[in-house]
Amino acid sequence: MKPIVKMRKTLYEQLESRFNELQSRGCCSDEEAFVADFKYTTGKAISYKEFVTILNTGDEIFFYYDGLLVEFVAPATVTISPIENNLYQGGSYEFPSIQALLEDFKINGETIEDFWSRVEQPIYELILY
Repeated sequence: MKPIVKMRKTLYEQLESRFNELQSRGCCSDEEAFVADFKYTTGKAISYKEFVTILNTGDEIFFYYDGLLVEFVAPATVTISPIENNLYQGGSYEFPSIQALLEDFKINGETIEDFWSRVEQPIYELILY
């Protein structure tokens, strides 16, 4: 098998495995959710709607904004870490639901939807097994 063919087969197997994993958790029952996850895991820019779709899968998602690393873990927990000498202290915040997180979590008085167009696109480090 030529290397490029083997690489494509391996990538296809990884994508198929990822899709099956999401479906088994009830997170990815439609093509839209899989496309959002695929774009994120391959480093493509995602829309705010796709960001919300990924949050609803329960997966972790990270992005940079205004000198901060913003990490979404668990269903509705946000951790913020200053990247450099940013005056923002950071911390971890828990919300009762993803909807509450989207409505109530703010940086500099803005919700995620308000500042999404200025986010450095989400980052994902694909771990290959």
